[in-house]
Amino acid sequence: MYPKGNLNRLWLILGAVDALDHPSLEQISRQTQLPYATVDNQLKKLARDEIPGLQISKTRGTYAIDAWGILNPAGIRNFYRHAVANIH
Repeated sequence: MYPKGNLNRLWLILGAVDALDHPSLEQISRQTQLPYATVDNQLKKLARDEIPGLQISKTRGTYAIDAWGILNPAGIRNFYRHAVANIH
């Protein structure tokens, strides 16, 4: 859907982490239709403080957004809803 390097991939993954009940790598990959390795790499990137104030944690294979930092959660959620509707 989005080419490699497109920032929308990050927003899509963040939206999935926020929206899914148990956002594992497998579930995020399935929901976003992005390759497993891409989701894994992007989540690692997001966890490295590349977006100021964004905090992502992983507990028993499930990801969670602990703090949104400078991001607008409502904007990410809106983007995700529209993107997922176009994927499926």
